[in-house]
Amino acid sequence: MANFSGDVKDGEAYSTLLHQLAPDTCDLCTESDASARAAHIIANAKKLGVPCFVKPGDITTGNAKLNLAFVAQIFNTRPGLEASEEEISAMADMFDDDDE
Repeated sequence: MANFSGDVKDGEAYSTLLHQLAPDTCDLCTESDASARAAHIIANAKKLGVPCFVKPGDITTGNAKLNLAFVAQIFNTRPGLEASEEEISAMADMFDDDDE
């Protein structure tokens, strides 16, 4: 994904993101209609407690400012930044003992 307009219009990036953040709660959107898919995305986000101010049309028309704000709301609600022990160890190895 390179932008918050044309790259999110089809909803696939949102569907994948929400499913990755909460696979037990958010199913992948399989609707063939973009508006129905966008409504499904909003419903999934609401299941996670994301304040949803966007409408399906905001997603499908590629409103960059609203889509950026929606992604920010998703990550504010569900950061999904849990690192594995391996990732933490690898990061620790990159720093010298004197680094904080």
